[in-house]
Amino acid sequence: MNFLAHLPRLATATLVLVATSSLPSIVPITAAAESLGVAAPSAGDSSDYPELRARLKENVPELQVDTIRATPIPHVFAVLSGRSTVLYVDESGQYVLSGHLFKAKDKTDLTAATLAELSRIDPKLLPLADAFTEVHGSGKRQLYVFSDPDCPYCKELETRLPQLSDVTIHVFLFPLTSLHPNARHNAISVWCSANRSEAWEAKMLHDVTPTAPECPNPVDRNVELGSRLGFAGTPTLIFADGRVVSGLIPVEGIERLLGPSS
Repeated sequence: MNFLAHLPRLATATLVLVATSSLPSIVPITAAAESLGVAAPSAGDSSDYPELRARLKENVPELQVDTIRATPIPHVFAVLSGRSTVLYVDESGQYVLSGHLFKAKDKTDLTAATLAELSRIDPKLLPLADAFTEVHGSGKRQLYVFSDPDCPYCKELETRLPQLSDVTIHVFLFPLTSLHPNARHNAISVWCSANRSEAWEAKMLHDVTPTAPECPNPVDRNVELGSRLGFAGTPTLIFADGRVVSGLIPVEGIERLLGPSS
């Protein structure tokens, strides 16, 4: 049984309890101990638990354990693995629970909150030389967008972004060629245009593909960076506080996440 391969399905169901003896082939997840990795534990949390770590290493050696945190449930701990996986284990390290943990009284999804924290990155570490910028108003607020020139949701997002005020938008060209075979070529054409913002607007709003010859460009680096950060879809938006939102969201939602402009 490839346990982690079943996590997306199990995450929508009731918590599932399985003995670790039935997990012979857990697939390791890409390490998150890097400069653009998992956010630090909250104050008061312990990420050590050496005895539990040792038990998990013995029982499930293929499982990468980045951080262990206490949960509100006595004797149950959250194991954070990579940027997108939260598992729950008992203190013996013999049992693993996969799914979302809710607080019954107010229906708070504690797992979703943890995943949102895991997905945060430090935008100061993004290579802005590999993006082009669009400035609205004072440009005081910062927004970072990984976008595919052939993605219909990205095109819809481009119709909404002009409604934002006082924001600098950093656009990272991020073609998903598995979905859009011509996207890499089109992204390079945008980058190599004399005016990247105008070429981007023409492509996204009017479906006019630029014809600039190929030049040195960051497109492949952006694809590698996005993949390393776990970005699987477009558009992906990163906000100044490190929060990451994947997919098309309303302007009101973007404004709320950007914070006040004054």
